[in-house]
Order: sequence, then structure tokens, then C-alpha cells
Amino acid sequence: MEENDKSTESSNSFFRPVRQLQTTLISENADGSFSINDGALISFDENSNNGADHADMKKLGNFAE
Repeated sequence: MEENDKSTESSNSFFRPVRQLQTTLISENADGSFSINDGALISFDENSNNGADHADMKKLGNFAE
């Protein structure tokens, strides 16, 4: 992605402020099917802080390990 790829139009939904960012790690299995192996959800809030505290989620166990 280059700087000139960005749009200043207000209708552009790709470069807009977000409150959450979700990622999913998907892999292709030997038989051609796909499976979800991991993921993360990040929430942004003006009232949050950068420290680790009671509002943060502990890492969950992985069912595939």
C-alpha cells in the first residue's frame, strides 16, 4: 500500500476510524478444506489505557494444541 492509494473521500470505508480490529488465521488442510487456527480481537476505546489491568482478557487455551 502506498500513500497515494489512500482516499480522502468520506464514503471510503477502508480508511475510517474503527472501534475494533479482528484478525483470523486460516489454513488450508491437506484435503483442500480450510480451518480457523487462531484469531484476535482488539477493541479501541478512549477510556482504555496502555497498561495491563483487570479489563484485559487473559490468553485462552488453544483447542488445537
